[in-house]
Amino acid sequence: MTQLSDTLDAAIDRLVDDNTSRTDIMGRMATAAGISESTVGQILGGDIFCPPLRRLRGFARVLPITMETIQGPAEADGCEYDEKGFGVFCAVKGFDVQVEKFDKLLHSILAATKN
Repeated sequence: MTQLSDTLDAAIDRLVDDNTSRTDIMGRMATAAGISESTVGQILGGDIFCPPLRRLRGFARVLPITMETIQGPAEADGCEYDEKGFGVFCAVKGFDVQVEKFDKLLHSILAATKN
């Protein structure tokens, strides 16, 4: 898990009640961010690093929390954002598990482009 996923999970948990399920909230988050519910799940699971700021803004509207509440943990996880709001994972800031996952992903991409 990441600090971002922990922050998002806590915000989701605050909204869950007898009439609103976690799945309902994740669906709203997906719609607001312009992504699929499975992608929201990957972000919550820490499998997707540094979601673009436009996606985090969508999450913030649904959850309702501030961008600072979301962006701070993402940056603490090692995300840096460029001028267009795209996230860049910075392995230099540490996060051994993320680095390992990133390394596997990079090798998969490189292998796929050789074929």
